Amino acid sequence: MNQQIITFEEMFSHISDNGVYICEDLHTSYWQEFGGGYKNPASYIEYSKNLIDYLNAWHSKEKDKFSVNDFSKSAY
Repeated sequence: MNQQIITFEEMFSHISDNGVYICEDLHTSYWQEFGGGYKNPASYIEYSKNLIDYLNAWHSKEKDKFSVNDFSKSAY
């Protein structure tokens, strides 16, 4: 799973304005033999959930705890 996170972090800035990023084999985030497991904070699924939060950070009413970041500004 670590490779999924590293690849996303390296490649995201290279996606064209109308481009799409697709990650395969997400099911391995739930498999312990791949370093995953349900709600494992090191899994790509949990990493992705954080990104989803940042997509919506513009609507946060708790700016001191959760605010817009570079990802919020660059993804839509």
